Amino acid sequence: MGETRSYALNHQLRQLLDESGLTGEALAGEVNAAGAGRGLELRYSRSSVAHWLSGVHPRQPVPALVAEVFSAVLGRSVTVAQTGLADDAALPSGAATTGSGLSTDNLSTEMAELAGPTRDRGRRREVRVSRFAPPEWPVAGTTVHRRRRSDPDAPRIGQSEVASAHLMRDLFSTADAERGGRATRPALGLYAGTTLATWLRADASPAVRRKLLAVAAELCYLYAFMCFDDEDQGPAQRYFLISAQLAAEAGDRAVYAIALRGMSVQCHHLGHRKQSLALAESAVGSIAGTAVRPRTRAFLHGQVAVALAGVGDGDRAPAELRTAERHLSRAEEHVPAIGAYNTASLAHQHAEVAELSGDSTEAIRLFKASSAQRPAIERRSLAVVLGRLAQLQFAAGHLDAACDTWLQLLDVRRMVGSARVDAAVTEMRRLVEPHRDTTSVRALLDRADALQPG
Repeated sequence: MGETRSYALNHQLRQLLDESGLTGEALAGEVNAAGAGRGLELRYSRSSVAHWLSGVHPRQPVPALVAEVFSAVLGRSVTVAQTGLADDAALPSGAATTGSGLSTDNLSTEMAELAGPTRDRGRRREVRVSRFAPPEWPVAGTTVHRRRRSDPDAPRIGQSEVASAHLMRDLFSTADAERGGRATRPALGLYAGTTLATWLRADASPAVRRKLLAVAAELCYLYAFMCFDDEDQGPAQRYFLISAQLAAEAGDRAVYAIALRGMSVQCHHLGHRKQSLALAESAVGSIAGTAVRPRTRAFLHGQVAVALAGVGDGDRAPAELRTAERHLSRAEEHVPAIGAYNTASLAHQHAEVAELSGDSTEAIRLFKASSAQRPAIERRSLAVVLGRLAQLQFAAGHLDAACDTWLQLLDVRRMVGSARVDAAVTEMRRLVEPHRDTTSVRALLDRADALQPG
């Protein structure tokens, strides 16, 4: 089945097993799980790993999956070459594979899957914590200048296709911010999985390809965030990783860092706080010494602050918030389609840090400030903030104030499709049920019933 033998014991793989503490059976299980995340049905076992140690090289993309597993377990990037499983003869011309487990020639194929039916909601069980280990830029970004094999049936593309992709990125970003990911996600998936995936297989100059890869990374980030917003966590994780890989291929450190930040936000949301901090700090570290715009730097440092507070490091979090504020004060007027950050965003993160630090009074004040400063287009973010604010007001015993905030949430929710917002409304009903005889609660529930979808 495509396996080759080197006729030499694989001492590199043995060393990685010893360093990681993984048994052969455990490695096989992790590789099978990693393959399942790529839509592959793998059935490797302890005996399979024994064959690899004896010099057998499994077919592609298994060596890349092995590298991914060790990268996650060891907390550093491990390349295929470092596993001792590299087989140059098995790689197609112009291909390269990194520790992320994604063959660079298969990125367009990965994106083509976006054109398929939208997956079922609520797939938290598909998220593998091990995949949240932050990749390292020097390993992931070594192939941007390699010659790519093009699809002979695809036309040669140029700057006009890149400009078109940028326009679509802006449109999808606006729709997501204003309406939430649920309604926009199928259209973005269809566009990225058909038009954009075809362009990635087409012939192009190195400069055009680099720009196309960068905008593809941004669109995959958008798709991932839409999945996250709609609590479809498995695909969200997968496409954050694909976004990072595409950005690395493009040599775009800013988008690469933004993709890592997205994974950090997802980790924090799912309760994987240490991984969230590692990813947030890796995002900031990946742009060190580069000419990244101040607004993007603020976007990244603000997440580090939240992640620090999430692990109980309330001493360092304020300094990161001050760094974010300093960068934001220097930001240009232009707000990017990916990585938008403003005073409302900063107030939101101040509020999250205050809440995580146990200062609910300050958190309430800051969530109010964030909601008041939100641009009109950011309806989804406003709804998320209102939901959190109301819960804090309720917990503090301010029932009438909480009901007023929840009424605002209900009005915004009518125009937003988001599982996170839906969850806030569900939680609202649970919290106020014991108080349904209260005048403010009756009015709130009546309003909720009147606006019930369907």
